Amino acid sequence: MLMRLRQIQCRTEVIINRPSVLRVNPVARLPMSPRWFPTLLILTMLLVRSAQAGVRDSLKVTVDGLRSTRDQVCLSLYDKPETFLMQPKLSLRTQCVKIIKTPMQVTFKNLAPGNYAIAALHDTNGTGKVERNFMGMPMEGFGFSRNPVVTMKAPKFDQAAVKVDGANTTLAIQMKYLPGAKS
Repeated sequence: MLMRLRQIQCRTEVIINRPSVLRVNPVARLPMSPRWFPTLLILTMLLVRSAQAGVRDSLKVTVDGLRSTRDQVCLSLYDKPETFLMQPKLSLRTQCVKIIKTPMQVTFKNLAPGNYAIAALHDTNGTGKVERNFMGMPMEGFGFSRNPVVTMKAPKFDQAAVKVDGANTTLAIQMKYLPGAKS
């Protein structure tokens, strides 16, 4: 070790004493020993992990089955079962888009990888809220990601959840209208 240290000092002195030579010997400055390898490996893994964490995904949703091109469609994106279908303000994101043509496409950008569920509403009066009849059934068109069968109650998060794990994920929502629903 002492011999190696002297070699480094000698090389440094030679470089310092000869200003016309600008060569730097990296081996002389950083002696590589086997004990550095685990540290180097861990640092490399952390850098790769942090680079991957910065990558965000997008979810492209196609909404089909709209009865008219009037008004707007509101899509609420949920990432937690506890908040699914509670209120649009509890969703991760909500987008209301004017209907221009059918089928229409809406994209949620910059999503972290994970499971998401979407609730869609054909908002005929522009309130952004579901209108219900006296029995609590929706009076406007609605739909969910993965198009689960809807009977007397709304689906659970697991029935509508899709996995977003890649640069671009696509899904289609087929709108449903109950008898007497506005269009």
